[in-house]
Amino acid sequence: MWFPEVDINLPLTWGLTARLVRDLGRPKAMELITMGSNFPAQDAFRLGFVNQVVQNEKELDQVVQKWVSILGLKNASTLHIIKTQFRQLDSLVDLGRVTDSDNDLLLYNKMLDSNL
Repeated sequence: MWFPEVDINLPLTWGLTARLVRDLGRPKAMELITMGSNFPAQDAFRLGFVNQVVQNEKELDQVVQKWVSILGLKNASTLHIIKTQFRQLDSLVDLGRVTDSDNDLLLYNKMLDSNL
């Protein structure tokens, strides 16, 4: 897993930076965002980015089948309401303020960098 934005001259926007700071703490979030380096699946699991790590496609298929079997026994309406609640909780969390100038800064990124 990696955050390649720094390597293609784009900052993380639209709330991901704030979410990483909230979930991982400022030092770890800054390291991941500014370094743009790849980190192992086990680290992604330890940091809470992924629910489970598998070794190969066969194991992935087995995990997916297990989850499908479990979720298939649940009431679809109840699952829908639970998912809706989580979406609402996400909208209540302060994920950073998107400003009117964010898009402009992205568009003029090269020009700004050349004048530094």
